[in-house]
Amino acid sequence: MSIRQALFRRILLGVVALAATLFFAFLILPGNNNSLGGGGTAKSLATEKKTAGANSAHQDRTAIDEEWQMDEASMSKQQRRLAALETMHELLRNAQRNPGNLNATLRSLRLHCDSPEQCSAMIDEALASFPDSDFAALVTNAITRLPLYEATMQETIMSTNTPARERYETIHALREQTLGIEETEALFGQEAAWAEYQFRFGELMSDPALASLSSEARLAALEVIRQDSAGHYLEAVSETEGASGRYEREVALLTAGIEEGDAKRDIINTIRTRHFGAEQAQNMAARDQVVEAQQKTVRSYQEDLQQLVKSLEPLRGQISNDEWDQRYQQEVTELRLKHFP
Repeated sequence: MSIRQALFRRILLGVVALAATLFFAFLILPGNNNSLGGGGTAKSLATEKKTAGANSAHQDRTAIDEEWQMDEASMSKQQRRLAALETMHELLRNAQRNPGNLNATLRSLRLHCDSPEQCSAMIDEALASFPDSDFAALVTNAITRLPLYEATMQETIMSTNTPARERYETIHALREQTLGIEETEALFGQEAAWAEYQFRFGELMSDPALASLSSEARLAALEVIRQDSAGHYLEAVSETEGASGRYEREVALLTAGIEEGDAKRDIINTIRTRHFGAEQAQNMAARDQVVEAQQKTVRSYQEDLQQLVKSLEPLRGQISNDEWDQRYQQEVTELRLKHFP
């Protein structure tokens, strides 16, 4: 083969290679439906499949997230409900340990409901799952009958002229009639014991024989009525009375029939020292002196004010109303500055 023929052959092969390259490039151009072997369609399907797969994965993740959030909300609601039920059980156990104040327990139960609309159902659930079925039945009876008692109470009218003890006995009888004896004791036993203590203390204070009793005998009588009135609610009654209440009753009892003076102050100081200690008793005595001085000033001002009005009254017909009012206000101001500088 000559050099010319070899050169021509190489040029021809180059042209053929170039043509082939251009042809294949044309076939794989994007959007060319005539590409070799349907390559363009395959690429488009692959892209669509990839996009669809991504969308599907996103949807799956969204569904999982939503389901997890629903589970979390459901769990939180369930946990709140279980916590409320446990709190209700503890309130009921405490009512068993400290009987006679179930009415207060019922108010507390309603404060721990998951929602006001479902409160009755939740309390019923707490009672149904309470270990002591007898006590749960007692509470259920009380809840069921309370509306009848409240409605009957609204229709009951009693005169304020009726003695307090008689009014309370009427209410107590009404409770036993509408609620039941056992339920009334469970709901209001502590209240009834406290009321009895109050009534009997008042009767002791008004007893003519009190004047002849020594201080020791008076304190002994007070302790007797406290014990008898409270019964097995003594701890609850003592807690309701408190240290200040006990102190006030002893002061009233031991100073009954004694006029103001050193004797009365000595008795009060002795009672204070016994209840609050020597230092606190001294502080209370100092406060009494301040209060006594203030009360004395007020009494003196009121007496002078009455005298002022009495002295100005004859002038009403001699001067105009405006002049009288002006003079009155001026002299009242001077009087106030005199007593309360």
